[in-house]
Amino acid sequence: MRHFIIVVTVLGLIAGGPIALAARSQQPDTPRVVPPVTHPVGGYDQTSLLVRYKPDTPAAKKASAHRLLKASATRSSKLVPGLERIGLAPGMSVEKAVKILNKLPFVEYAHPNYRLHLDQVPPDDEYYLEQWALNNTGQASTFGAFFAGTPDADIDWLEARAMASGAGVVIAVLDTGIDYRHTDISANVWLNEAEVNGIEGVDDDGNGYIDDVRGWDFVNNDPFPLDGHGHGTMVAGIIAAVTGNTKGIAGVMPDGQVMALKVLSDAGIGLLSDAVDALEYAIDKGVRISNISWGYSEILPEELADHNALFDAMQAAQANNHLLIAAAGNENINTDSTPHYPSSFDLDNIIAVGAIDNLDELAWFSSYGTESVDIAAPGDLVMSVTKMFAGFLEDYSWGSGTSLAAPHVTGVAGLILELQPELSYLQIRNRILSTARTVPGLAGTSATGGIVNMYTALDGLPLLLVDIDVLPGDPANQVYPNKAGKLPVAVLSGPTFDATQVDPATLKFGAGQAAPADAPVIANVDGQYGDDTTVRFKVNQSGIVCDDTEVGLSGETYSGDQFVGADSIDASSCETGTCHPY
Repeated sequence: MRHFIIVVTVLGLIAGGPIALAARSQQPDTPRVVPPVTHPVGGYDQTSLLVRYKPDTPAAKKASAHRLLKASATRSSKLVPGLERIGLAPGMSVEKAVKILNKLPFVEYAHPNYRLHLDQVPPDDEYYLEQWALNNTGQASTFGAFFAGTPDADIDWLEARAMASGAGVVIAVLDTGIDYRHTDISANVWLNEAEVNGIEGVDDDGNGYIDDVRGWDFVNNDPFPLDGHGHGTMVAGIIAAVTGNTKGIAGVMPDGQVMALKVLSDAGIGLLSDAVDALEYAIDKGVRISNISWGYSEILPEELADHNALFDAMQAAQANNHLLIAAAGNENINTDSTPHYPSSFDLDNIIAVGAIDNLDELAWFSSYGTESVDIAAPGDLVMSVTKMFAGFLEDYSWGSGTSLAAPHVTGVAGLILELQPELSYLQIRNRILSTARTVPGLAGTSATGGIVNMYTALDGLPLLLVDIDVLPGDPANQVYPNKAGKLPVAVLSGPTFDATQVDPATLKFGAGQAAPADAPVIANVDGQYGDDTTVRFKVNQSGIVCDDTEVGLSGETYSGDQFVGADSIDASSCETGTCHPY
């Protein structure tokens, strides 16, 4: 018989602990009652629609339809005469636009741009229906752990599960360890083959750690990173629980692996030095992604200099193409003004994750901030594997916290890496943020105002990798982040890529994912491979900050092929003023 624990306090509180990373209760005396809201329909795209004009409709009338809708772009079908995809401006709903178009005498029909999906069969894992985070049909917990939710308030795991499984991808879990005895996670715990096939008592791989078969316990300095707390096992289970084995739960990455790096004791307390050493261990092993479901808030900004070791380690991870997904904290505070570290570190290889509940709303405990939090994910009463009960009974529990939101994003990052391992950390980060499912009620709570969406993040991968050129030329690529000018960015043609086929309306540039500010200019910028496409972006909407050294761009061709590119920049010269002659 399996043992169950319903965690009524915030299990992920390590993400909001003090500087020693100790867990502590954040449960209010009277829990906040979250009122129901109207949520966007999940069955179609909220930013575009399809319209077919009657035969011989003149271009002037089509243009008038675009003006009525404040249309941002169109794409005409060669296969179906008169069929267009129209991109809607912010503030124009699909429902309103469809009504407007269908009243026009020269319109044959207009309807939403419905999302397609495979007819997926849910996995046979025993408690899969408890995992509203993966597939929310509005179900309530069979065991009474949570009430009925809002359909599709999830990460679209079921819709996307056939696209990738995480095979060959290792995620470093810096936490309380992993209970690798639990059979719903054990098969997906990373093994160090050099040590497995080596000699006991010998450092077979020469990394300074003897017999580190499953990772390392940095708290006790031994090769047994076993979880005596439960937190790390829950995090690992969300990422990579064994799936389709008729028991337990399903992982976001069913075939992924999790590396057990114990940096927190069984009491949930750890040292920054152990976190630095663990990150070094993961990078030395070639791991590209780490999950950080802990943090600290009780320091003043002027005291940050005393804690630069962790910042420096995470900054060094950039040079090793390493992405960190970090919990945003459970204090229900604005971390723009009261930072939570390490999620609030100003580094572009960190994705800071807030938490939502099964109503598609910000969880009552989640911290927030448009500058310090990037995206949200399910984190309230989500089910996962936990440590063995009494040392021999396999256990599962429901927990809450941004600690449990972060691994949902981590899993999606791992799936992207599987499908296109040549992507940089910044390209993976931008992919996750640019494909977030926006929710009106989350506006102002994060940079994206949205929720990680596995389907849209994986759809269209692998991407075309193209060259771009940020064009200010004297000095080269210099960007003034706090200026109000416009920045020209050229998408360059290559031997297998025609930049004149870029759809400018799909372009997103910079950390802020700014949209084009001007019509494209076609010219041969670099003197190679024919004409290139140059588009200008508003600098103050790009999200570029003074210490950025690289910036990315994403978009689509007219035929629907998705691409990404990156270029180095000099954003160190931050000057006052209102404009710059870009």
